[in-house]
Amino acid sequence: YVAPFGIGTFYAASFSCSAVVFGGSAVAGHDFARQRSALVEHLSAFDARSARCYSEADRAEIVVAIERMYGGIDSFNRMVRGKIMREVLSSLSRQRGLVPYRVMATGVVLPGIGFFFFAVSWFRHASLATQLAFGMYMVTFVACAMPLLAGWSLEQGSRLPPCDGPAGLRRFWRSYLSIGLQSASLFIFGHASAAFILPLAVANTAAVERVGLPASVGGAVSLLLAAATNAPLVHACVEMYRSRPAPPPERTSAPDERDSVGEASVWKCD
Repeated sequence: YVAPFGIGTFYAASFSCSAVVFGGSAVAGHDFARQRSALVEHLSAFDARSARCYSEADRAEIVVAIERMYGGIDSFNRMVRGKIMREVLSSLSRQRGLVPYRVMATGVVLPGIGFFFFAVSWFRHASLATQLAFGMYMVTFVACAMPLLAGWSLEQGSRLPPCDGPAGLRRFWRSYLSIGLQSASLFIFGHASAAFILPLAVANTAAVERVGLPASVGGAVSLLLAAATNAPLVHACVEMYRSRPAPPPERTSAPDERDSVGEASVWKCD
């Protein structure tokens, strides 16, 4: 009593669904890299003089305010191209993953909660060891495995060659498919086999009795296996989405190369 619909059905259905999710993540990662590149390009070439304004009267007031607060348009442009751009890019790299865990929680974890309760109901009449082992797997599956491999697919997609807008993304469908299949293979044939199929096979009374072990021993071994095979994935997920402290600003040796921001001074890091 390992897979209610058969192991072959489980592998086929799970692999297909996972490949779609992870392939889509690769598409999102590729587009994320394109948007990030465009953001860097726009910020590095920022010029307040060419900024559009709804009203020319408003433009005059804004220019006067900028000159009063920053000492001139050129000083303001240097601050945007330097300090602000660094802070924006730093906020996008506070964790190893391309996006924070809360984004993955919204896009991947929350949709999986319904499947979690549906899947847990498969083993409502099974032994306690089977229920606990499968519960460990499902919690790890929803909260860690999907975000981890979706994040890995995002990162792989972001490393693909640049594309010229959303229409250009369609040229890379083979790459997206390859990333989706790789992630699905790691997830289903690797993690699911080790953390789901193996512990539940050991917890299954009939399977344990075939090798001459009492059911209680099989149950204990299955829980140890479940804990040991799920723990590395939890650790990897924590490492991917753990916030990292922002790096300290670089300083030049010349104190006169500073950007004036109001009355405060910030070291220029260009």
